[in-house]
Amino acid sequence: MKIITRNILFIFCFFFIGLLFCQEKSKFKIPDSLKHKTYKELLVSRLSSTLKDSLYKAIYSNSILAKAKEENNILELARGYRLVSFNYFNNLPVRIAYLDSSITVSENLNDSKYPTVSYSNLGGLYYTHGYYTKALENYLKALEYAKRNNHETFYYITKHNIGRLKSKVGEDKEVIKIFKEVLKFENSMDFVSPRKVNTLLALANSYRKLKQNDSASYYNKKAIDVSINKFEINYYYGVLNQGINLCDQKKYNEALDSIQKALPFIEKNKYIVVQDFIVNGYLCQGKIFKELNKPIKSLHCLQKLDRYLQKTKFTSIESRVGYEMLINHFKKKKEKDKQLLYIKKLLSYDSILYQNYKSLTNVIVKEYDTPILLRDQKELIEILTKDKRKTQYGLWIVIIIGILILCLFVYTYSRQLVYKKRYNNILHNLSEKKNKTLNVNNIKIETDIGISEGILNSIIEQLAKFEENHDYLVANITISKLANDFNTNSKYISKVVNHYKKKSFVLYINELRIHYVTQKLQSDGKLRNYTLQAIAREIGFNKSESFSKSFYKVHGISPSYYINKITK
Repeated sequence: MKIITRNILFIFCFFFIGLLFCQEKSKFKIPDSLKHKTYKELLVSRLSSTLKDSLYKAIYSNSILAKAKEENNILELARGYRLVSFNYFNNLPVRIAYLDSSITVSENLNDSKYPTVSYSNLGGLYYTHGYYTKALENYLKALEYAKRNNHETFYYITKHNIGRLKSKVGEDKEVIKIFKEVLKFENSMDFVSPRKVNTLLALANSYRKLKQNDSASYYNKKAIDVSINKFEINYYYGVLNQGINLCDQKKYNEALDSIQKALPFIEKNKYIVVQDFIVNGYLCQGKIFKELNKPIKSLHCLQKLDRYLQKTKFTSIESRVGYEMLINHFKKKKEKDKQLLYIKKLLSYDSILYQNYKSLTNVIVKEYDTPILLRDQKELIEILTKDKRKTQYGLWIVIIIGILILCLFVYTYSRQLVYKKRYNNILHNLSEKKNKTLNVNNIKIETDIGISEGILNSIIEQLAKFEENHDYLVANITISKLANDFNTNSKYISKVVNHYKKKSFVLYINELRIHYVTQKLQSDGKLRNYTLQAIAREIGFNKSESFSKSFYKVHGISPSYYINKITK
């Protein structure tokens, strides 16, 4: 319910503030002192203003936009809308509105920078506020334009951003490959930029999550060495990241020293904040103080983490451990009111995680056993109902939340049983070598479909060879191309496929590919290590989405589920 309300409020605010944004755009007038300055002079003045000079930055940005409107300069108009978006750092709907305007005016500009950079900024904006699907959509658009305009820098910046998103959903092995590719490009540059430091830190974080702590330390130290005396904020990110890595290795005193050195500086920085670092910093401090038998300090850090998560709406799989620790702390203290409070917060947090990481629902269930959580909740409710301070309304809310969580658990479990049965059916069919391909020797020739017997025999024979040679694996195959290869017309092929296979030509091709890859995945361990996109291309699909949909339509399970089951 909170998520639905949040989304409704977001949409309402977006349109309401969008109206204000439209009105505000027409109010600004260029100051007399800036009217005769060139775009370059205005841009340089804006860039030379310090972060504290936000008013001056806004004036220069608005002047560029107003001048571009007067002169109908499309490129500068795109730049102006984008620059003005930074004037509204804490106003998401207005920032989105300006970036959308920048994209709209520059869509057909054929410029190396626009709309690529605006799509990239918009993706980053959605990422920061937890709208990961929207973030990915805009990053993919940025990648498309960067490739189209052969702009390597923007291409690899966007690859880095997509890598961060993949890390969010736990694909760290693939993430490491992406970041190493990005790092190779950044190493080829004649200068070192903060982006390279961020890539080193991202690599370290993925290695840490895979429990390869030595590799994580290697990249953290490289990031620290590169950024020291050059990029202050990135230097402290490196120190904090290494502290978190040391915490995972149970080197608590060293870890605490690094975290306490870096975290206060990062907290004070209001303009360049990577939320993952702050969240993991608070969480590690809580863990360390608990291990050092300092429960009051541990509690203080965990409650600080809770306040930050509530304020920013940031979500991550790792950070939910903080709520588990808070629940256990108050359970030991026998403070049942606070224990129940944090159980509610954890259940609410899990529902947000489900929305942001739907593919990780099973992981959430495994990492924190929902039935145990519900049992504890029930016991607390029974005790707290005796307390007159608790109202009946509050009790019903808790019961409803419990039922919803239980329903979610039952649904997830039942789906797993269905998928397992479908998987076993696939194995059964493979063991009996069932296939439904055309075979000229066991087909009863019928001429009442409007094709002469000679032509019909020829098409059936050629289709049999087509299946036997696996020619259906060729990408972008069409009925017209096949008709040309068969020296016949597409209508005849369509009639034969419709009559003998009882399906359309497209469905016929897709099913042949799926039956082929199903058997191939079982026998070829190397193929199972490919990404879905790579497997899709191997069998003729252009997109992994098309491959996944066809696989599910044939077998009733996703290809990733099938691959995981075979691997296990």
